Amino acid sequence: MRTESIPNGTRHEWIDGMLHVQSTPTPRHQLVVGDIYRQIADELESRNDTVFVGPIDVEFTPNDVLVPDIVVVRDSNHSIITAKRLIGLPDLIIEVTSTETDWYDRAQKFGLYEREAVPEYWVVDPEKRVIEHFIHDDTRYLRRESDGPFTTSIRVHGLTVDLERVFRQ
Repeated sequence: MRTESIPNGTRHEWIDGMLHVQSTPTPRHQLVVGDIYRQIADELESRNDTVFVGPIDVEFTPNDVLVPDIVVVRDSNHSIITAKRLIGLPDLIIEVTSTETDWYDRAQKFGLYEREAVPEYWVVDPEKRVIEHFIHDDTRYLRRESDGPFTTSIRVHGLTVDLERVFRQ
């Protein structure tokens, strides 16, 4: 991963050693990310699990460094937290899509997360008002959509997000 030619402050990610420059998120994107983060942080407050809101680097390999919107690391997995970034597999990664990022989140990032076996990946679509869950079964992702007014994590016990609150904007 070469960073010497990237202007300071440029949002970027690396997949298979290829640089992907990211656009600045929209206000709606940030509102949805913020609401999900607050709900998760409130839920995890009494536990030793940790939630991060982007930007935070997650390094899978030196050639694969992504900046998810939200990352959850369970207490039993805290060894991946370093002084500068997360190195290894978080327990849950959440990406909020937009028209501009939908393909990237569902193809490029999905492929990397599936290949690296991230245990759980959520794709939040504010336009369709749905959260798609992808649960890794040690081979590939199995898909399920949120149903009803709440969505619940499979891998992070007791983590529930109120969809009506998320999509109220």
